[in-house]
Amino acid sequence: MLGQGRGETLRGWIVVLPKTCVEANAWLRFWLGMSLVPVDQVQARAELEDAFRVFRKSGDTLGQMRSISSIIDTYFFEWSHWQPLDPWIEALEPLMLGSPNYPSDEIEFDIHCSMLIATLYRRPGHPLLQVCVERVGSLLETDLDINRKVIGATLLLTFCNLASRPDLAQHIVAIAEPLLKQPGVTPLNRVWWCNRLTYFLNARGDHEAVRARAQEVRDIIEAHGLKGLSGAAVLIEWHLGWAVMATKQWDEANRVLQQMDNLARESRPSDLLLVTEAKLRLAMCRGDLALALRDVSRAVEAASAVGMIYQQVMRLASAVEVFAEAGLHTEARAHAALAYELVRGTCMEYWEAEIRVVETYIERREGNAARCRVLLKEGFSQAARLHPNWINLGLSGRVMAAMCAEALDAGIEVVYVKSLIRRFRLEPPVNASEAWPWSAKVYALGHYEVYRDEVRLEFSGKVPKKPLMLLKALIAFGGRSVPEERLMDALWSDEEADAARKSLDITVLRLRKLLGSNGTIFVSDESIGLNPQTCWTDVWGFERRIEQFDGGEGQVDAANEALGLYRGNFLPADAEEPWTVKARERLRVKFVRLVEAVAQADEAAGQWEKAIAHYLKGLEADDLVEAFHLGLMRCYRALGRHAEAITAFRRLRQTLSVVLGIAPSPAAEALAQELREGSVVRYS
Repeated sequence: MLGQGRGETLRGWIVVLPKTCVEANAWLRFWLGMSLVPVDQVQARAELEDAFRVFRKSGDTLGQMRSISSIIDTYFFEWSHWQPLDPWIEALEPLMLGSPNYPSDEIEFDIHCSMLIATLYRRPGHPLLQVCVERVGSLLETDLDINRKVIGATLLLTFCNLASRPDLAQHIVAIAEPLLKQPGVTPLNRVWWCNRLTYFLNARGDHEAVRARAQEVRDIIEAHGLKGLSGAAVLIEWHLGWAVMATKQWDEANRVLQQMDNLARESRPSDLLLVTEAKLRLAMCRGDLALALRDVSRAVEAASAVGMIYQQVMRLASAVEVFAEAGLHTEARAHAALAYELVRGTCMEYWEAEIRVVETYIERREGNAARCRVLLKEGFSQAARLHPNWINLGLSGRVMAAMCAEALDAGIEVVYVKSLIRRFRLEPPVNASEAWPWSAKVYALGHYEVYRDEVRLEFSGKVPKKPLMLLKALIAFGGRSVPEERLMDALWSDEEADAARKSLDITVLRLRKLLGSNGTIFVSDESIGLNPQTCWTDVWGFERRIEQFDGGEGQVDAANEALGLYRGNFLPADAEEPWTVKARERLRVKFVRLVEAVAQADEAAGQWEKAIAHYLKGLEADDLVEAFHLGLMRCYRALGRHAEAITAFRRLRQTLSVVLGIAPSPAAEALAQELREGSVVRYS
C-alpha cells in the first residue's frame, strides 16, 4: 500500500484498531510510523522508536534493523539536525556485521541505504560507508521496484556529490533520469532526487539547468500538499540561489533569499544554516566583506548545530576564505585546522586541496612569495593527481582565481588549472597575465595577432580586414568606453554620418562573431569597448605592469613582465594610420623610461651584465633610442670591454644616419672619444 502511495488509507486502518492491540504489536507500530514518514517525520520517528524497543525486547534482529533504518530515513526527509543519528549508527553497526539473513533484496537494500546516508552525514570515515555504497550500487541493478531504485540512486548521488565522485555521479544520473519519467514514482522521491541533482548540476557548473529542476520541486510540493517537506523546499531554493549567484543574477538572488526566509522555520537548525550561508555567499560574491564578516561566524555556528559533517566543512572553508580576504590570517588558519581535522581519513579529504589554496593565498598576502609558489605547486600537483574532478564550493571565487593566475604565471599544472578556470567560470584577477585562458587575446606590440580561445586566428580565404581594423582602433583608443564618433572618424571618415554608423554597427557584429562571443565587446552609451573579463591585450598588460612598477608594487617582477610584453612599437604595420600615432608614442615613451630606470638601477648596483641585458632588450624593441646605446657603452667600459663599447657606438651612428639622417649626440661622441683615447673625458 505504501508503494502505491496509499499511506493515509493504511494509517486510517491502523488507528481504528484498539490502542492496546497496536501498542503490543511492534509491526503495526512500525507500519504506522512508515506511513507517517512523508507527512510528519517527528511523529513517524516516535512510532518507529517504540517499535524498535519492542523488537529489541523480543530479540527480533530484522525488526530492529528495519526500525533503525526507517528512523534514519526520518532524519533524512526532515532535513533538520543530525546528531541524534550517532546512537542509531552504533546500534545498527553490530546488527549488520552479524551477517544477518535478509529475507529479501528489498529489505537488504533499504537497510544499506539508510546506513549509507547516516554514516555519510555523521561518520564519513566509517568503514561501513563504502560497503554500503558498493552494496546499494549492486542491488540497484536487480529487479527492485521503481521507488526503491529512485531512492537508491538519490542516496548514491548524494554520496557522489559529497565525496567528489562526478564520474560515478554521471553514471547514476544516466540510470535514474529515465526512471523519473515513469509513472509510479512518489512525489516525495521526485523532490529528493531533484534536490540531489541540482547540487550535482551546480557543482559541475551547469547552473542554467538548475532553474527548471527547482521549479519542478516547487510544483510537486504545491500540487501534492507536501508542506511538511519544508526542509526540502528551503534546500532547493538554496541550490537555485547558488546557481543564480554563480551567473551574477543579483536581483533574482535577492528574491530567492526572500523565499528562503519565508520558508525557513526557527525550530529547524538546517533552515537557519542555509539562509545564513546564502546571505554570506551573496555578500562575498558582491564584494561586501563587512557583511560577510558579520555572517561568517553565525554560519559556522549554525553548521555545528545542524551536525552534518560536510556542512561543517563547507562553512569552515567559507570562513577560511572570508578571514583570508579580510586579512585576519590567524583566524583563517585556525578554521582551516578545524576543517582538516574533520575531513582527515574520510571520503571528503578532497576539501584539503581547496583549503590549502586559500592558505597559499594567505602566504602571498603576507609577502612570502617563494613559500606561496612552493605550496601552490604542492597543492595543485596533488589535486591534479588525486582530485581531477575538483568540486569548487568556494564563496566568491576571487581567492581561487587569484591562485589559479599565480599558478599559471609559474607554469604549475597549466592544463589542469585552466580546466578549473573554465569549469567554474572564474573571473580573472585585475593583474591576470596572458597565461590566463582568455576568450580573446590580442597582441599589438611589435606585431599583430589575435587569438580566440587560445587558438591563433588564421584565414585561408578573404581576411576580414574591417573587423580586425576596428579591433586595432579600439586598442589604440584605450580599449574601454571608446566613443563611437571617434571610431567612425578613424575608420569611416569618408562616409556620411548615417552610413558611417551603419558600417560601424555591422563591423561590431562581425567582430563579435570573429571573437566567438557577444560578451567580448561592450556597446553602451554611444561607446564601444572590450570586456576586460574575457579579453586581454599586451597593451593593457604592459601598462598595468608599468603602473605596478611606478607604484613600487613588486617592482622587479613588474618590470620584467613589462619588458617581456613590449616586443616592439605599437602596430608597426599601421604606422601610416594617423590614429595609431598617439598610442604608439605613448607606449614607446613608457618603454624607454622603464628600460632606463631598470638598467640604470643595475648600473648603480654594479650589476653590469644585467644592465647590458636590459639595454639589449630595449634595442631589440626600438634601436633608435640613443640612451640604450649609451648605456651599453658605459657598461662595456666598466667591464673593460672597450672594443665592444666602440662597436656599440658605431651601430648607433649607423642606425641614426640610415633611418633618421642625423648624427649621434655630443654626449655619445664624447663617450666614444673617451673610449678611443682611454682617458676620462667630461660629457653632458
